[in-house]
Amino acid sequence: MPLPASSSVRVGLIRMQLEANEQDSARMRRAADVAHDRLYILLEGDWSQQSRSAIQGRLKFIYDLLSLSAPRLDARVLLPSEEAWLARSAEDAEAIICCKEEEDCVDRWMERRTERRLPAMQKLLLDLPCCSSLTSLGWDEGTCMLLPPGNFQHVVLGGTFDRIHAGHKLLLSMTCVCASERVLIGVSTGPLLEGKTMRDVMQPFEQRQVRLLQLLQSLRDSVRYEIVPISDPFGPSIVDEQLQCIVVSRETERGGHSVNKRRVDRNLNELVVDVVDLVGPEDADDSNKMSSTMLRRTMLGSFNGADVNSLCRQGGEVGEEEFVRCTSPDVLPYIVGLTGGIASGKSTISRMLKEE
Repeated sequence: MPLPASSSVRVGLIRMQLEANEQDSARMRRAADVAHDRLYILLEGDWSQQSRSAIQGRLKFIYDLLSLSAPRLDARVLLPSEEAWLARSAEDAEAIICCKEEEDCVDRWMERRTERRLPAMQKLLLDLPCCSSLTSLGWDEGTCMLLPPGNFQHVVLGGTFDRIHAGHKLLLSMTCVCASERVLIGVSTGPLLEGKTMRDVMQPFEQRQVRLLQLLQSLRDSVRYEIVPISDPFGPSIVDEQLQCIVVSRETERGGHSVNKRRVDRNLNELVVDVVDLVGPEDADDSNKMSSTMLRRTMLGSFNGADVNSLCRQGGEVGEEEFVRCTSPDVLPYIVGLTGGIASGKSTISRMLKEE
């Protein structure tokens, strides 16, 4: 039985075709309207017939669109892997968002999920744009594992990965689709963070590591991921003999070539430097580009504890300590963090809060 058309879900999934279609924008925006926290996009088609540049362009279009129209939505495009056609890695998806024209196809798809003993998913029927190709399954057990040409067994990349955003997802996705066996990721720690804006509110390494691994496994779960802390710009990229490719963004392309210089000095093979575009308009200035710094700024002044009422509505678990803090602030008050440079008003605000 489909959910009422007026329903919304916390985590949804929508089918799209790999080939671009003029109805894509309207379809994704409508899906983003009803998925509050996360939206998985199932891109059906033969990825092996697409060039890497075409794949990058398609993913960039999706992440660009959703980062602008639904900036708080956690959008994730599922990549080719075993049982990707059944969205196996989207374990928390509550409902598939679809239209009447594709309902029969979606029903068959849900039957296949049941046969594979995958978690049950509800169906949310909406008035969505629907191209004719979506009335049949565009992926099957074989094609869902095919990667675009130009793969490497061992791929490396690095970054801070604080407050993961659409730019990170594009970079990580392109890394995943060019790796057939292992992805090695160096995550910045220690001295590498000293020059970062608003370092005080950066997530600790352990939190970044866990969230990064969870994201990667949901995008493509048939690759082995190794996430290690690095305290210098190169980390294991200049000592690992198995590496074949390094993935970088346009902004860090020079770093990829620096890695190769040091590998040559150590008599190691040079790496293929794979450059990934930035998310956002090409002419955007630094203040408008998608970045972790921008996300750290937007969280200033925001409540970072658990919303007990929201969690209860969603059936989530609320720890006893968090519940006490939300219901009895006199018993266990929140910690308020103040950060800023000299003469920014920290002392004044501290006195004001103390008096209150």
